[in-house]
Amino acid sequence: MLTNLLSNAIKFTPDRGQIGISVKELDASRKDIETRTMEVRVSDNGIGIPKEGLTEIFEKFKQVGNAPTDIQKGTGLGLPICKEIVSHYGGSIWAESELGKGTVLIFNLPFENGIEPEETITAEEPDSSLTAAG
Repeated sequence: MLTNLLSNAIKFTPDRGQIGISVKELDASRKDIETRTMEVRVSDNGIGIPKEGLTEIFEKFKQVGNAPTDIQKGTGLGLPICKEIVSHYGGSIWAESELGKGTVLIFNLPFENGIEPEETITAEEPDSSLTAAG
């Protein structure tokens, strides 16, 4: 899923654009509940998605876009497959976007108590080597 979301972010972000990934636990203070939820965000400062396209992008074979990206079309299956995977595991996925400003694809997945990360990675400053390249 992350490979697909990152691939889309790279595809629709101009040279020297920025792409980010963040992961956090929602309601982290509630250790008493059996199932906790993690939220994953993949963001870019690319071309953005029109408001009416924010739900369409999760439908099979549907694509939204404009002339600058028409040459970079795919099959229109990546995000619908991501949606099916997330739904299968009891989560949800959606997009937030503003034309000309970028897009954030967000998904939530439940996980059980007792599953702890093996390693914690903390990002302090964005790595300039992670900018989108043409």
